[in-house]
Amino acid sequence: FASATAAMVSLALEESRRAQSESRLRESEGKFRALFEASSQGVILHDEDRMLEVNPACLRILGFQHPDEMIGKHPADTSAPIQPNGEPAAVLARKHIRECMTRGSARFDWLARNSRGEEVPIEMILTRIQWGGRQLIQAVFNDIAERKRAETELRESEARLRESEVRFSAAF
Repeated sequence: FASATAAMVSLALEESRRAQSESRLRESEGKFRALFEASSQGVILHDEDRMLEVNPACLRILGFQHPDEMIGKHPADTSAPIQPNGEPAAVLARKHIRECMTRGSARFDWLARNSRGEEVPIEMILTRIQWGGRQLIQAVFNDIAERKRAETELRESEARLRESEVRFSAAF
């Protein structure tokens, strides 16, 4: 009788611990999901070959309607074929992914393509993470089109100023 009672108490304690663990896991998953869904930055979770998850901000920034339009594709598939440095997106993407997996992170500017095929300049930060027992990459990005426009205007303004200074000097 005593051993049967001890076994029942042990099973009850184990069930209680399991229920608490499941509750903590659900709470943790809920926090992750809330942060992922509510972020104003685009977030993509991917491995070395394909995108696994995208958040609503990612869809909004890139003009896609549904996650299925991106999930399963390689990150280079939603990129301008040639990046600003002249390298093909597929080659450069693999280089940045390799850097992230080796060093733990990578930061760079990138030209993405939105759902209409238009180029969207973004600032990308890759971070290697553990998720579900796997090494994945969390890609967080911001649309930097306004910043790029301002930089171009500033360069053009500086060029006009230098040109007017040269003309002014030549006049005297």
